[in-house]
Amino acid sequence: YHPDTLILTSIEYDHADIYNSLEQIVANFQKLVGLVPPKGYIIANADDQIVSNVIRSAKCTVITYGACADADWRLEQVETRKGLSLAKIRSPQGTQLSISISLYGKHNLANLTATVALGAIMGLSEASILKAAETFRGVKRRQELLGEARGILVLDDFAHHPTAVRETISAVKEAFPQRRLVAVFEPRSNSSRRNVFQEQYARSFDAADLIMIPEPRMLESISPDQRFSSMRLVQDLKRQGKPAYCVPDSEALLPLLLEKTRSRDVVLFMSNGDMDGLPGRFLESLQPRPADST
Repeated sequence: YHPDTLILTSIEYDHADIYNSLEQIVANFQKLVGLVPPKGYIIANADDQIVSNVIRSAKCTVITYGACADADWRLEQVETRKGLSLAKIRSPQGTQLSISISLYGKHNLANLTATVALGAIMGLSEASILKAAETFRGVKRRQELLGEARGILVLDDFAHHPTAVRETISAVKEAFPQRRLVAVFEPRSNSSRRNVFQEQYARSFDAADLIMIPEPRMLESISPDQRFSSMRLVQDLKRQGKPAYCVPDSEALLPLLLEKTRSRDVVLFMSNGDMDGLPGRFLESLQPRPADST
């Protein structure tokens, strides 16, 4: 195993406060690829076209992964059963690994495939890789289950980029297809508070059944012509036939959630902040009080 190993999962425009364009980001990734020495490895997502373009200049061994037919490590089949994802991953040698993991969603299983490729580079046995996947319980604030009360499941996630919001919502809906999905999104990051992704966010909530979005905070540091508008996003979602609400701030979300949610709902909170503790406060508000139990 050589320590100089880089995994490239995706490349897209983000951090609008730092980079002016996607081209600037790509240029920096090209520099990163050039830093991996000839004896090193790059594990690259073959399903991402920009990644595929960037790795062409690599001086080291490149190993690809993904769902496409020409990936070295290929994610061939995924099945969800009893809260687990059952994935079949084919190695470059043609053998197939059947892996069980508690994570769900296309992006998580793509990442799993990358880590399986990394494990092989490190010389880990197939048994070790399978055991690691089966015992892995996820990462905090990535589809993190906070709890369930009154039949309402509460999840917390760090998603804030429009692609991450879309993939996270889709993954949760896939995991709980029979339950109504309430998506609560806070535009809080330096990019999401700018209108650079205004149109893209309107395509991120397709799998949600009910959407709630507060207006961004700390907009005074952003030029008025560059500010993101939650109200405009909600109007765009309503034109798509989506039930959506815009509120002045995260504090106004709590009473709205308590009013609109019902048993069998899944409430997914998404923000790169803590929403002033709203996910936990919402769950606590659902808990039966002493007077309720008499």
